[in-house]
Amino acid sequence: MHFPNVSAPGFALQPLCLTDVEATTDQALAMIKANAPPGTKGFIGESALTGGGGHDGVTNAFVSSMWYADWLGAAAKRGVHAVMRETLVGGLYGIVNRSSYAPAPDAFTMALHNALMGPGVLAVNVSVVVPHEPGGDSRVGQMLRAYAHQSKGGSQSAVTLLMINIGSDTAFAVGPPPGAAAPGQRMEWHLTAADGDISAKRIMLNGKLLELATPTSTALPPMPGRPAPTADPILVAPASVVFVALSQ
Repeated sequence: MHFPNVSAPGFALQPLCLTDVEATTDQALAMIKANAPPGTKGFIGESALTGGGGHDGVTNAFVSSMWYADWLGAAAKRGVHAVMRETLVGGLYGIVNRSSYAPAPDAFTMALHNALMGPGVLAVNVSVVVPHEPGGDSRVGQMLRAYAHQSKGGSQSAVTLLMINIGSDTAFAVGPPPGAAAPGQRMEWHLTAADGDISAKRIMLNGKLLELATPTSTALPPMPGRPAPTADPILVAPASVVFVALSQ
């Protein structure tokens, strides 16, 4: 079944397809639990938006980061111990461009996920109210994907949210989170495609292009978050990936 207003070439970012991938992961983890020694951990490798070496304008573009961020969140939520990315350089789904050696959008998404999302996985439930407009579709709420972890390096009560809006036209206002009425600030990282084109091979953080300091730089640039009042709703733009560190 085709869902309207989904930012994806083809089917991969359709909510139904994402659910099927989760079900397959659950089956694999169940097989490990039933057949492997106690304490065996599940690892997943060679996961990407498409196979066969990737596809230009998809696996090396921002749309891949939408899928990749959701996959990292879904895998952790289901108990996968580690997700191994294929590959560093090569094909069209490498973390680094095989010709220019510039980081692909997924490199920045992976770096932020690694820096912000700790190993403690938490339950999260985001309720979306969709206005009943003529010709509208209530399933649009399924386009907002949400995950929560304990913040990496923070206190046990510190939480970081990951939200992916796979809708190409629909923005969401989320929150404020429970208990956020007290004055304070949170930090936000909003990843979007350059020029609003999900097939773009460049990525923006909080409205600014992410790129190396020089073509020969060997480190990613700083990726600071931007502060926002804790009690304000979190605005999740269409076709975006958002990390939010809550101050608790």
